[in-house]
Amino acid sequence: MTTHAVPVTEADVMSALDAIYLEIKRVRRELRPEDHLVQDLDIDSLTALELLIALEARFSVNLLNDPRASTVATVAELVDVIRRQVASREPVEQGTSKIPTISRHA
Repeated sequence: MTTHAVPVTEADVMSALDAIYLEIKRVRRELRPEDHLVQDLDIDSLTALELLIALEARFSVNLLNDPRASTVATVAELVDVIRRQVASREPVEQGTSKIPTISRHA
């Protein structure tokens, strides 16, 4: 018997991001998919690390070892990486964890 993972919706991830952002930044703000992590949300490398660790715990994913996570620039891109990992539960390359950098491109 195969057990299927429950799909994670965009709304699920956005709600978690809102809560985690509030906890980390101490700023209440409704995040939008088009928000840029660096320019709009003022997320620096330390905040990015805290955010990714909290998202890993919340969704049981492995963002720190996923090269896709280190290239995201917007909330929508981050949501997509999380949803893809949850949907596929694909293993990411194992090895040394890399501290993510958030892309600064627009």
